[in-house]
Amino acid sequence: MMKNSFKKLDTAQGKFLLENADYSRTRYGIVSSAFREILKDNEAFKSLLFFMCLMDSQNIPKKILRETVGVVDADDFINRLKQNSLITDSGKTISIHRSTQSVGLDYMISTLSQAEKEAMIVQLIEYLCCIHEIKSTDQMKLLPHAEALSEKLFRENFQDLDIRKDHIKLMLLIADIHRKKTHRMSDALSHLKKSLAINNQWNCLDNQEVASIKLKIGEVCTIINENTQADKYLSESLKFFTEASMKKVRNYRLLGIIRMRQHKFEESNKYFLAALDTLKNAEGDELKKKLSESNIYEDMSFNYFMDGINRENARKAVPLMEKAIEVLEDHKFATVEEVVSRRAVHQIKLAGIHNALAHYQKALEIAQETESLLKESGFDNSDTFYVQGLIARERGLAHLRLNKVAEAYDYFEKARKILTKLMKGDYLFKIKMHEAECLVRLDRLDEAFVACEDMFATKDRERNNYANLFFNTCYYHAAIIKYRSEEHTSE
Repeated sequence: MMKNSFKKLDTAQGKFLLENADYSRTRYGIVSSAFREILKDNEAFKSLLFFMCLMDSQNIPKKILRETVGVVDADDFINRLKQNSLITDSGKTISIHRSTQSVGLDYMISTLSQAEKEAMIVQLIEYLCCIHEIKSTDQMKLLPHAEALSEKLFRENFQDLDIRKDHIKLMLLIADIHRKKTHRMSDALSHLKKSLAINNQWNCLDNQEVASIKLKIGEVCTIINENTQADKYLSESLKFFTEASMKKVRNYRLLGIIRMRQHKFEESNKYFLAALDTLKNAEGDELKKKLSESNIYEDMSFNYFMDGINRENARKAVPLMEKAIEVLEDHKFATVEEVVSRRAVHQIKLAGIHNALAHYQKALEIAQETESLLKESGFDNSDTFYVQGLIARERGLAHLRLNKVAEAYDYFEKARKILTKLMKGDYLFKIKMHEAECLVRLDRLDEAFVACEDMFATKDRERNNYANLFFNTCYYHAAIIKYRSEEHTSE
């Protein structure tokens, strides 16, 4: 009732209070009158109060208020709110009770003109969208405020405002933070799809802008192995990018990955070659082009390595992965975060290829080099987080094949905990298989049988020679477990 019919509710409350207590001032009336008195002193206070009510009510950074209207006005406004006991001040942040904030938002919506509301909302979104220039820790602190603002913009009393394109911009920012910082890919995908839904309703973006969102959706779907969805969005977006676009390069590359997962290896390679060919004439700075080139070589390497048990193909994959690393060795970019992160990804995947070739010590050496690279850089992003999971996985496999089973199981557990936060469960299929093998060899039969059953229940698993071999091996493990269990029972 407070959200949808505030004026009627306030009138009813006032009437009830007057009849029963000879007093008619409701909470809304008291709080709104306090805000009204404060706003009389300074025109800038309107923006500050509106901004404060649009964000999350807790831990609002003073930095936002100061940088949007100026330090003097912001600090004066904060002091006036404190004098009226409307906020709590924690030093760098302020907080306001949620019901007080709700009153403030309703009061500002009824007070401001449509043009004022539009201008202030656009100003706040523009500020938040400069977030890519701010430190990672600050991005995380600002995320709840961006999400709260986005949710409030869906309110009925904002539907007549011309802010749809700006709302989409905000949703794309939130999706980007979830993808790169929180590692919550499902949240990133949700916000991307919501932004597309807004455009479907209001038709406020052009074809290239819609294609860019679909490319982002396809990319996230590729990361979490939603291959059918990825194929759909990537195929739809490809036709709208020009031949000189870096987005077209990325689109070709992602479609190559999807075709590789569909075991259409020749078609996959055509997409990778198309990506490299488009890259030659694409518009973009040298760093972005080098990163893109190295990623394409990595994917071409895995196009050979996909099955994992074909030694001839695995050997062909090695020089391509080494080429991916070599592309990033230019000293000009040696300390750039994206370069270090992607190089780490390439290196640990090279370790995976060496594991498949039974070069276990070599794989462990590369895993150690990769871990040292991450520690020295100190970077924290989705790539470095992903690499930590892969380091644990490749170490686990090398130790398992070197008959250090207990150590291997510990590494697989670590890998699963990391990668579960980042990806869907079916991506972890190989780790689950290796854990089951470890448990059998450690004679932890009950746990091993549960792990095998987990394998059998997995519907969306990888399907290639490597995965199929281990899937079928789980039946062998289950049979051994049952045999041993019956043996112990008979004794």
